[in-house]
Amino acid sequence: MSDENLSTPEQVSPEVSFWRGLVSRARQLLRDPKNKLTGASRLVAELLDLQPASRKILGGAADYEKLAQWQKQWDGLQLKMNSHTDLEARNEFMKQQEQLHAVEFGAEHSHGEILTIEDFQKKFELIRDSAHQAQQKIYRENIELARLFAQQAANILHEHCVGLEATQADLYKRYGLSYAPGSSPLVAAVKQAEKFVLARVQSDEGASGPDMILPWLIT
Repeated sequence: MSDENLSTPEQVSPEVSFWRGLVSRARQLLRDPKNKLTGASRLVAELLDLQPASRKILGGAADYEKLAQWQKQWDGLQLKMNSHTDLEARNEFMKQQEQLHAVEFGAEHSHGEILTIEDFQKKFELIRDSAHQAQQKIYRENIELARLFAQQAANILHEHCVGLEATQADLYKRYGLSYAPGSSPLVAAVKQAEKFVLARVQSDEGASGPDMILPWLIT
């Protein structure tokens, strides 16, 4: 067998190896769904991702399926609302006016079928109201499930905060500094994250979807 048929391992310099690793890591980060989050939502998602206990949040496929179904219904209703604005009502009115030129003198034409722009606006308003009421209904039906997710997440964040406080106090002590409980910006941020998680699910009445009251939950 000739040497030409033998594969030679690629010789990679340390610089090339470093940049390849960096590009690979960058690709992973760009695909990370947490990058779509900002502020407190991002902090909560990052902290939960670091905690092994967060893998056990509810955990049942049925619970996640309920959330997914809620989100799907909410998205559909929101799409209906967004496609029935006053602007769309005006567009429909203009379409009607254009069509009238073709059917005005037809034998089957009836002036009773003609809607004013106010008629269209009222009709679209009723559609929006109906969709909004449906969003409120599914919110009431699912808010307790959302609270269960939020409470378990808050418990995990609380436990992390307790451990972080102890770690910070020990770090200050090793540097010969005095530490006042709660003075660490990291501890304060985790405490605020815990409050943020619970605050989003406090109201019994609402029309929000899961992605609005549980924005940190990445499945």
